[in-house]
Amino acid sequence: MIRNNSYQIILAIVIIAMSITSCSEGSFTKVVDLDIEEVDSQLAVIARMNTHSDANLILVSETISVLDNASFESLDDAQVTLTTPDAGDIQWTFNPDFDLYSMDPYEFIPGETYQLEVNHPAHTPMTAEMTVPSRPEMIDLDFRQTDSIGLDIGSPDFITITFQDPPNEENNYIVRGRKHYQVNNSGADFIAEYRFDLSNNILEFNEDIVSDITFDGDEHELVLVGYPNSSTSVDLTLLSVEIELVSLSPDYVLYDLSVGQAYDAEDNPFVEPSTIYSNFDHGFGIFSVDVVESIKLDF
Repeated sequence: MIRNNSYQIILAIVIIAMSITSCSEGSFTKVVDLDIEEVDSQLAVIARMNTHSDANLILVSETISVLDNASFESLDDAQVTLTTPDAGDIQWTFNPDFDLYSMDPYEFIPGETYQLEVNHPAHTPMTAEMTVPSRPEMIDLDFRQTDSIGLDIGSPDFITITFQDPPNEENNYIVRGRKHYQVNNSGADFIAEYRFDLSNNILEFNEDIVSDITFDGDEHELVLVGYPNSSTSVDLTLLSVEIELVSLSPDYVLYDLSVGQAYDAEDNPFVEPSTIYSNFDHGFGIFSVDVVESIKLDF
């Protein structure tokens, strides 16, 4: 009986020792050689423009392999051509001050179709075509202020804008806004940009985009709860409130959604990788034009 107990004790010690050894650092590590297929670099273009700016810019770059330690940089030797319905082909030139491509002032026409072509000697040419969203008609702005003295960043303002949605097309909107103050003791200007809560509206894709899926072609009231993103303790006089309604192309909405999903998947092993949406025929990128309409209330 004593001998059997001794054998059992020795066997238990051996099993424990083997378990400790197997759990030591490196025991679950195995070096695996992966045959990663090399993929040729492709052009990558970000061309998001709008009808409200004369300083539209385009980024032209190239994709980088996961095995490449090179830094991201713009390509300065591409040929960028915008085909317009009213001014023919417009050539963009590289602006070294921004490392981006720029062109002379041009006013995009809502409802018209444009084509962007990007050529580079080391890459396959890429082309995208898009139709600028139709222009919504701004009708009315109703404003109720809650900060009576100075500017309190925690006090929301209640804003309702009324607009006419263009019919028979998919329209998606984001809203921007600002309050223009005058500093009473100096006469200087003070601008407070808004951060909007849109939860009182029917939203599509994410919390920042309003879809016209329920009011296509109708007059619509958009209810906004606006929080100023700046605060000050000085005495102010409110001069005006301005709201911008930005109509996004469907291509840009899908692109922005895919970029957000890609960031959400970063460093998360439980999320599937996201493919970035592109409306170019080759390479990667987005070509879109936002239509910006504004309404202003002076006091």
